[in-house]
Amino acid sequence: MNQIKGRLIEILDTKTGQGAKGVWTKTDMLLETEDQYPKKVKIECWGNDAMAIKEIELGTSLYIDIDFESKEYQGKYYTSIKSTKITRA
Repeated sequence: MNQIKGRLIEILDTKTGQGAKGVWTKTDMLLETEDQYPKKVKIECWGNDAMAIKEIELGTSLYIDIDFESKEYQGKYYTSIKSTKITRA
């Protein structure tokens, strides 16, 4: 399990759709790490986390357990970072 700590700086698009297992919801957020050289990281939040992230104030420090996945599309690879657990710091 990987974990990242940072400040919530932006809540991006929310998308919903219909899949084989029912309706899904995804919200992307932008986190800025609290390192010596801060980096911005886009993280996908699914299901309950997608709804819960909207209730957190911008600027709040968070610990986020994350999972990585890469998928190939037309010969190119795209990597996504998905949250598995969100905790206030």
